[in-house]
Amino acid sequence: MQPQADVLTSIATEHPLQQLGAMQRCERGQSWVWDGVRFEMLHPSASDYERKLKPNALSCVLRVTAADTSALLAGDIEAAQEQELLQSGQALQADWLLVPHHGSATSSTQAFLDAVQPRVAIVQAGYRNRFGHPKPDVMLRYSDLGVLVVQTPRCGASSWRSEQPKLVQCERNQRQRYWQHVF
Repeated sequence: MQPQADVLTSIATEHPLQQLGAMQRCERGQSWVWDGVRFEMLHPSASDYERKLKPNALSCVLRVTAADTSALLAGDIEAAQEQELLQSGQALQADWLLVPHHGSATSSTQAFLDAVQPRVAIVQAGYRNRFGHPKPDVMLRYSDLGVLVVQTPRCGASSWRSEQPKLVQCERNQRQRYWQHVF
């Protein structure tokens, strides 16, 4: 709803959200710098759109770098797209990782995690969601690598600062009664 914002998306042109305003496809190779922070689109490639892939496979994957700290926002990609990213030769290492596909059994392959080497991983999943995300075996892979995993059902909103990427603060811990207002 920010009128000056550019919207990059992989949703189909016939999707109702496209009616909200001008949007352009996210594509590998797009990059920009804003206020000293570098943004790089790593996935999907232009040819991926022609392959008529499912929406998850077309998720925009964005790498954000500020100074010597980086974050990888992996969207809903699955193992096949993780493998494509590994083969692309793009820099994947990131201190902070938005866990692909909510921690589903079809994502967070060992090879992908070995390449990314995250310190912190954030799982965006609904409380008691019908898919059982994140999957315990997927979370075990993160645990075996010593990655701090923060899950939104337990944490609520989370915040961190690039100068202290392992210090994640959970809104539920900061404000135990977040529904009450201070007057």
